[in-house]
Amino acid sequence: MKPYVLTTVALLALAAAEPAAHAQVQFNFAYTGKLDNFTAPIAGTYRILAFGAQGGNGTPPVSAGSGGLGAEIGGDIDLTDGEALTIAVGGAGSSGAAANAGGGGGGSFVVGPNDTPLVIAGGGGGGGVAAVPVAPGSLNGGSGGVSQDGGSVFSNKGGTNGSGGGSSGGGGGGGGFLGAGSGFGGVAGGAFPELTGGTASAGGGGAGGFGGGGGAGSPIAGGGGGYSGGAAPPPFGFEGHPGGGGGGSFDAGMNPILVAGVQAGNGMVMITLVSPTFAGTPGAANCHGQSVSALAQQFGGLPAAAQALGFTNVTALQTAVVRFCGS
Repeated sequence: MKPYVLTTVALLALAAAEPAAHAQVQFNFAYTGKLDNFTAPIAGTYRILAFGAQGGNGTPPVSAGSGGLGAEIGGDIDLTDGEALTIAVGGAGSSGAAANAGGGGGGSFVVGPNDTPLVIAGGGGGGGVAAVPVAPGSLNGGSGGVSQDGGSVFSNKGGTNGSGGGSSGGGGGGGGFLGAGSGFGGVAGGAFPELTGGTASAGGGGAGGFGGGGGAGSPIAGGGGGYSGGAAPPPFGFEGHPGGGGGGSFDAGMNPILVAGVQAGNGMVMITLVSPTFAGTPGAANCHGQSVSALAQQFGGLPAAAQALGFTNVTALQTAVVRFCGS
């Protein structure tokens, strides 16, 4: 790493009174089916936004429901320089074979040091099936929710306080942060950090997605994964099997964003540096999309710039800039 020295000629631009006019660096994480890692490049406030995955659809021949959509959960969290986070992006539940229900969608997890939950977005429950015509939407899986509790389905209860969702036979409950879902064999969703999706049943039920999605039994839907897992529905008979419950969510951030049932398909996680926001670096034409401008002129000298942006001295400001811009 080069030890750049800032001067009044070759300077970086930083967001100050008008951050919207400057670039923000965003780190995006897509579904991979495994744990990922993020290390904060500098100390600052980061907006963490997680989307749970959608549950799998039920498949006719007569009536079937759609998988529930995943939740959108986010907030602003202060991270230290080099702080490491663990990320799990939920995978969509699989749709069932003919006349079978869908698996639950996986939750998306952002977890800090010492397994501290920061932001967790619940996945949707799998869609149900019926052998007779039913009202449109009545077999849909539950959405990933904004509360910490997983969704219940009739007598089967969703998880609470980080536990997995319940099941009374057939489909698997969704996995929670602290405990796996209930179910027979491998159909239940796993807990953090394994977060395995429940396996598909031999009868044709859909598999649960990575992130704790419960697998569907034949023909009973799986619950969604999340902070607390969604329940699998009880077996009602061929007249109708409802969808699974959606997973619960968790948000430890400031300025919380809590929206149920918005994400289709796989989940995702986005991490954006909110403050400080850098726009250039000395000796480079641009850094993260913005041209170099005169920091000293903007703040009336480098010591004033360091103070305005929350750094103890000019050296600390220089170090943060070089690390941020990857020079």
